[in-house]
Amino acid sequence: MFPLCYVGGLFWRCQHYSSGRSDGVHIAGPVAWSYRRAGCRVTSTMERMGRVTGSWLSGPQINGGDDVEYRGADLGLPQSGPGSLATGWTRVLGLLIDWVLAYGLSLLFTSLTSPYLGTIVLGVWFVIGVVAVSVFGFTPGQFVVGMRVLRVDLGTDRATAEVTGKTAPAAVGIVRAVARQVLIVFLVPALINDYNGRALHDRATGTALIRTR
Repeated sequence: MFPLCYVGGLFWRCQHYSSGRSDGVHIAGPVAWSYRRAGCRVTSTMERMGRVTGSWLSGPQINGGDDVEYRGADLGLPQSGPGSLATGWTRVLGLLIDWVLAYGLSLLFTSLTSPYLGTIVLGVWFVIGVVAVSVFGFTPGQFVVGMRVLRVDLGTDRATAEVTGKTAPAAVGIVRAVARQVLIVFLVPALINDYNGRALHDRATGTALIRTR
């Protein structure tokens, strides 16, 4: 159920069915939606929660979103090609590969009919993500689709140097890797993104998913 909800939310993000916000944060359709009927505006509880979460993690980048030339420009990243921010569809594909891998590995520990299969799959997926990102900077799924996790909290000059190959990539670290996985599990942070397309688990950990090819 977890990957279906997450992928479904990212699908809406990729289709640009999001509600615009003046501060640069976009709430994805499945997380926040509103409509007008008979002159009355109905706003969901999830939208209000998304606004609170967005305010909690909001920073100077959000307010300056209108002045950014392209996605990733204010992070020191190129507009396209290797080093640019990964797209939503690429992130979805990477997640699906990781989940299928976790599912397959889980069958080594339990049967297909086990009532605990879902919990075991989630646990295996969590461990794979934490270990792989901490050691290599990417999960197996991210490696297959050509992505890696980049630290953007070290400044634009460092980010530019890393994506151009002038400096070795900074380690993501166990703390950031764990925090990313925990926030993704809660779904909501992963479905709320800023003007750069970075989800809240990216912003909270000072990271970004970039292309490697």
